[in-house]
Amino acid sequence: MSENGVIIIPDILANAGGAIVSYLEWLQGRETQFLSEDEVFDRLFDQMKETFDTIYPEFFGDPFPLRQNCYIHAVMKISTIIYRQGKLY
Repeated sequence: MSENGVIIIPDILANAGGAIVSYLEWLQGRETQFLSEDEVFDRLFDQMKETFDTIYPEFFGDPFPLRQNCYIHAVMKISTIIYRQGKLY
């Protein structure tokens, strides 16, 4: 949050949209699917909303800044995926 009380969306969250859409483009090419612009937007919106809804409430009860919460969420998500794949080193 800024000194003026404005909530600033962290760069890692704001820039995630581009990475998600790039992934959807890659997926389309790999699986020869064709998604309409509306389908891409809907998938992007769903993923961004899910992430924001997870991060944002924690901001009010957590001592960490919103940006740090985003990093914590990202590391936890990656750790869970790696654990489920059994790739612990």
